[in-house]
Amino acid sequence: MRDLERIRLREERQSRGCDSTECWKSAEWQASVLVFSDGVAALTSDGKFFPARGDAARNSKDWILLDPIRLLISAQAAKDLREESAIEFYGFRQNVVAFSYEGVPVRLILNPGTGLPSGAEITRTALDNVFWGPWGDITTRVSWTFWELERGGVRYPRQWDAESNGRPNWTMTINECARKQNLLLY
Repeated sequence: MRDLERIRLREERQSRGCDSTECWKSAEWQASVLVFSDGVAALTSDGKFFPARGDAARNSKDWILLDPIRLLISAQAAKDLREESAIEFYGFRQNVVAFSYEGVPVRLILNPGTGLPSGAEITRTALDNVFWGPWGDITTRVSWTFWELERGGVRYPRQWDAESNGRPNWTMTINECARKQNLLLY
């Protein structure tokens, strides 16, 4: 669940491998819940809360910031919103607007044919991340595809693909989506 207005997140996970809470049990599925609120992230496992790893708060906030609906709200409110030159994005000419969100440069890529966002970029350091920290500024680009008309008349992308510094990073496919007041549930 994401609260796009108050920048909060609750994410129920089933994970295995080195991103799970107990890496040494990588073949076994582990259940956990990530909670992010007021700039702090915590994990629960077996009903107990404990601090999430160092970059979890930044990742959670980025996860909300990179939501296409949140980006459109942020762009509309930005005092430094400006149009940039069009770019080629996945083989198509796309419009670009840029702005800052809490000091982070953001570029929003817009499909001129559909009017929907095609993707976004944020650039910043990731000093709290063991892998990305030493590389300085990291540009994360997310693209959104498979837009669906959801209940309540909201269009929302069912697939998100991210790359960092031009390298594939992660892909997410949403099977089910619902909107309840200012919360996005999927």
